[in-house]
Amino acid sequence: MPEMEKIKARTEKVLAAWWRLTKEQDGVCTATLSSGVATETYPGVAELEDLRHQTEALRRQLQELKPKRRFDPEVMQMEKQLDDALSRYYWLWQKCKDNIGDQKH
Repeated sequence: MPEMEKIKARTEKVLAAWWRLTKEQDGVCTATLSSGVATETYPGVAELEDLRHQTEALRRQLQELKPKRRFDPEVMQMEKQLDDALSRYYWLWQKCKDNIGDQKH
């Protein structure tokens, strides 16, 4: 199934980016807040948001495939990985939000 291979390749790419951002967590939001510019202009935060959108799009694509491949372990594994990635997003975003609050005081 060519569509599944595309989703798998994009998922691997997105998960690698999530892993990198998680590993570099302190660099995602810190030192970007000193100028007081809106968070959307920070490269780390912008990348974080972009990855969230990509991850959510991949989740939707998997949901569309699920009726055809309901018990496919590969689909179930990718869903779990994407859910974990979204959990990392919320964790990193909370960390960024905390940093914004710390630097404003």
